[in-house]
Amino acid sequence: MHTPFPGMDPYLEHPDLWRDVHHRLIASLADDLAPRLRPRYRVKVEVRTYSRPHADLYAFDVRDPIPDFPLPLARGDEEPLVDLNRLLHDLYDRAGYDLSIDYRRDPVPPFAGDDAAWLSALLATLRASMDTRSTRRTPGNDA
Repeated sequence: MHTPFPGMDPYLEHPDLWRDVHHRLIASLADDLAPRLRPRYRVKVEVRTYSRPHADLYAFDVRDPIPDFPLPLARGDEEPLVDLNRLLHDLYDRAGYDLSIDYRRDPVPPFAGDDAAWLSALLATLRASMDTRSTRRTPGNDA
């Protein structure tokens, strides 16, 4: 199953999942960038650098796809476009996060106001199908 969210799935931010998501996303980002940055740059994970390149801030919320952004590099070098939304959604599928998430529950922390109503509408069909599947299961019936 694919994530039902257009961008960041807030259920991935649950404390029981986030550490795994974070580590895997960093590795996915490195794997995506490395061949595009060679031979000028080498992508390393878990290495601190102390230079602070100029970067832009991209505002988005849970209702939006994560916007693509150019990766700041040295002046004069072509900046590759990072499609973090695709990387996150591909990771969700590869890692099988849907097997660990119960979308019938509220995310942690829970949404409020208009966001809670939006979440409820977004997940209504998914929640109904999950309820139908669980009511069809009876002892001795694994279908």
